[in-house]
This record gives sequence, structure tokens and C-alpha cells, in this order.
Amino acid sequence: MGRRFNIVDYGTRTVMHCDTEQKAEVFTRYLDQQGMRWCSGQSYRSLTMWQECGVCMCYCFQLGTYSSRSFYRKEGYVILEFDDFDWGDKLQDDEDDQVDTPLEVSYNCAMGYGE
Repeated sequence: MGRRFNIVDYGTRTVMHCDTEQKAEVFTRYLDQQGMRWCSGQSYRSLTMWQECGVCMCYCFQLGTYSSRSFYRKEGYVILEFDDFDWGDKLQDDEDDQVDTPLEVSYNCAMGYGE
């Protein structure tokens, strides 16, 4: 298991690759706990958008956007792997978490699709 993830260690040209829906749920829960939101202002907890890119899903967490791994690779972003970090107790869902009513994240907030 790797080191603990700390969002303040990374800039706007860094993304997190989540190759399973469970990893995407853990990561978006972490982002929500850090007070982060989609660029539309919507809570990460209400919608992971994982279905849009599936196993290629990457989150540009500082900007509140997402796209495929190949898009970010082409654009020269640093791609972090979810499995390289120790998520500890973040793997368990917090029963007390409040989730916003799901809304659609604006596609203007996304930056490309497909692998």
C-alpha cells in the first residue's frame, strides 16, 4: 500500500485515474470531504460520472472536471493511480453523509471523452 493522498500536494495539471466504479466512489467521497465540487458547483457525492469513461476515468480534481486517461496523457497531465495511495478508512461509506439530489454535471465542465 502506498502513501496517504493529500490533495494540496498537487496542481491543476494532475489527475487521478480510477479504473473501477468503487475506486471512483471512494475518490469522489474524499473530494467531497475536502470541500471540493464539480466545476458546475455540484457535490461530487451526487454523481461520480464514472460511466462516461469507465475503466479509463480520470478526475482533474483541482478543476472539478473529468475525462479519459488518453485525453490527459495527450495533453501532458500527470496521471496518478488510485492504487498507489493508501485510502485507509475512506473505503468504508459513512452512513451519516448527506448526498445532494443528483443533477447532471454540465458537459461544459468535462474535457473530452473516450480512450
